[in-house]
Amino acid sequence: MLIASAVAAMVLAAPAVSYAATSFTDVKSGSPFFGDVKAAVGANLMSGCGKGKFCPTTPALRQDLARLANRLGALSAGTTPVVNAKTALTAGSALTAASADHAAAADNATNAKHALTAGSAVSAGDSASLGGVAASNYLQNSGKVLIGAPANGWTDFGSPTSTTFTYRTDTTRVSQVSISTTLLEAGFSTPTGMYGNQLALDGVQLCYDATHSADISQVAINVRGATAGIGSSLYLAGDYATRSDSACRTYAVSSPTWLPPNDSVSVFVGVRFAANSYIDLASATLILEPSGSSLQPLSRPLTQGPLTVLKPVKGGLLLTTK
Repeated sequence: MLIASAVAAMVLAAPAVSYAATSFTDVKSGSPFFGDVKAAVGANLMSGCGKGKFCPTTPALRQDLARLANRLGALSAGTTPVVNAKTALTAGSALTAASADHAAAADNATNAKHALTAGSAVSAGDSASLGGVAASNYLQNSGKVLIGAPANGWTDFGSPTSTTFTYRTDTTRVSQVSISTTLLEAGFSTPTGMYGNQLALDGVQLCYDATHSADISQVAINVRGATAGIGSSLYLAGDYATRSDSACRTYAVSSPTWLPPNDSVSVFVGVRFAANSYIDLASATLILEPSGSSLQPLSRPLTQGPLTVLKPVKGGLLLTTK
């Protein structure tokens, strides 16, 4: 075969005959091996055997095969590989490919910063995709995060007992039979971090209908911190204009406020009721953004410290502390 016989004809120290300058008389252009011979000689892997010939049918020796393998893969020190990962289109099986910066695919590359795909890359900071999924979907450091409170998430915050809540699929109707002022609250399951990024609060959007003889007298945004005892509360922003319209309004804080892991956000709405009036509260939406800082850990790691265990017992639950 040509692959075996051609090896014996090559001169590995330096090609004796340049294929670009001289055609081999014993390898015709119509030969099925013509392209292979041209590529091997063009890459300086092999050369002719002299007098314009390639000697394609000369038997190869095992030492010739060993030298060819060494030149192809740079198996020994000081040997430069003819084909290397830096210019390779694919390096899918490379254990390490520090020179694969411009590889089109480097699935197992340790370092493939500019690889178009790097499914198993340890470091791929500038790769266009990670495992076929856009890297931006994993490494978000910008853009808004929106968290909505359910339409039936409004509750009474110290209101008169005559306040009536009617929960619907798309809104909460709060009504009063007598003239009064009521403070309502919407609480959120507030994410304080996402994908390792600390989140910051930008503001809140509130949607309402205050056209039924009950108007909004104030809107306040508070951040609550969970600490032992009564905890803490921080007022961030408010609107004290009277609202008797139907709208969605966005209330922004003066500057993004970072949320520690044990914080939550509440929106308070003050409502002035006339006799037999009501207000419809449709939704409230938190507007958050990554702060650019790493997520802060909880004050007590979840895997350490006292652990309260719930055990079912007859008639209720038994709390035990380990």
